[in-house]
Amino acid sequence: ASHDLQNPITNIKLIAGKFRKTAQNLTDSQKRWIDELVSTSERMSSLIKNMLSVNRLERESITPEIDFHNIVQILTTSLNRFEEIASRKGISLHFESQVPIFMAQTDQEYLSEIIDNLVSNAIKFSYADSSVSVKLECTSSYFEISVQDQGQGILPEEMNLLFGRFQKLSAKPTSNESSTGLGLSIVKELAEQLGGTVSC
Repeated sequence: ASHDLQNPITNIKLIAGKFRKTAQNLTDSQKRWIDELVSTSERMSSLIKNMLSVNRLERESITPEIDFHNIVQILTTSLNRFEEIASRKGISLHFESQVPIFMAQTDQEYLSEIIDNLVSNAIKFSYADSSVSVKLECTSSYFEISVQDQGQGILPEEMNLLFGRFQKLSAKPTSNESSTGLGLSIVKELAEQLGGTVSC
């Protein structure tokens, strides 16, 4: 059912986005309706994606498909997906890598989902007209990805709750975006399945 819902929601988001870009002489209220349509479909799509991830992680038969991938390309592709969402909040995305190409063994789908959740969170909890930075550091034996925003931060007493399922902390999304409390728990589980760690 979740998979069947993904396609129509994606279509709604694409059509609304195209309409917003091409339609002329719209009133302010019509523009707000289109923006609400886009953001609502994005929330629905994110919720379904997280539900699918949790379901997949709970089925122990699922294992990562490890192969060599260009980590720089995976990061670039993920950041490109968030350009429009970030620009609507006036947030600039920055990517820094020591090298133009870095090949490493990982599961491309798992790593993409980790990055998507981290970048989505950074944008969601950032203030307008700020920036989100993603950095790739690598050696011959490992690579490290860091995501940094200029948002509200996390209270020290809530740090131990950060990667738990359905945990909602005192910091709130800055533009009334929805939050399921699943994203960071999924990041932790996927990172560990890849033999990695996640920390804040």
